[in-house]
Amino acid sequence: MCDFCASHGGKTRWYLNPANFSKNLLEDKKRMKLLYELTGYGTDYYIDRTLRLGAQASSLGPIGRKIGDLIAPGRHSGQIVTTAEAVKILEIADNVCILECMCRRLIHGEKKMACINFGPVKELFEMLKPSEKIEVRPIDEVQELVRDFGSQGLYHQVLWAKIPYPIVICNCDLKYCTSAKGRFIYKIKSALLKGHYVSSVSEKCDGCVGEKEPLCIQKCPFKAMQYDSAAHTVKVNLKACFGCGVCQDVCPRRAIVLLDRVSIPQVTKSW
Repeated sequence: MCDFCASHGGKTRWYLNPANFSKNLLEDKKRMKLLYELTGYGTDYYIDRTLRLGAQASSLGPIGRKIGDLIAPGRHSGQIVTTAEAVKILEIADNVCILECMCRRLIHGEKKMACINFGPVKELFEMLKPSEKIEVRPIDEVQELVRDFGSQGLYHQVLWAKIPYPIVICNCDLKYCTSAKGRFIYKIKSALLKGHYVSSVSEKCDGCVGEKEPLCIQKCPFKAMQYDSAAHTVKVNLKACFGCGVCQDVCPRRAIVLLDRVSIPQVTKSW
């Protein structure tokens, strides 16, 4: 169990605990200040500021990265979740809306409605950034959108506005993702925590015979899948696996199962 779940999960994951979606948490002045920063200044400004601070922390070496890891839970970072978990989160969340992915827009000028927000975000954007495009759809349509993103090879992360308050499910691509840059470039682990699962390949796998390359390898965002040509199957690098479940989403043979990370001794603490 990750530290956040131990502290805020009750009997479940922290992001599936209904108590963590409570409006009572908005009485926290630091949390509301953060939410106003994210919306009033604009998420694109916040992304730029986050990357600059990440670079500064990383430049200080191990001590700086440790400080970054300590600061991130009180700010706006995320954890990988599977498609099934993202769907469950949307059953709990209220005031769900869809915004453009600011990471894509800032890095590549791409407009993609891929950030699924909840809580006070919609009202704050309408008040502070009325020019932002906002979509509101029935929850079942939003859940189907999440499934479609998974089949495209996009991983899901749930981001908090000061732990343990979830405010968004981002459907991400490593090319653009600010959280991933914090983890992989600046080595701040809590910028993007691994999920609670690791993938395992069953005997149903035939290496996607007939395909140029197995679909799971094509789509795995974290390059954790390798093809075993002798066995005509795929193997998982458990230490590289972030537990996003994209491989399971795209597998035509249903040969991928997700195992609880804590059940695998060699990766239990590799959040």
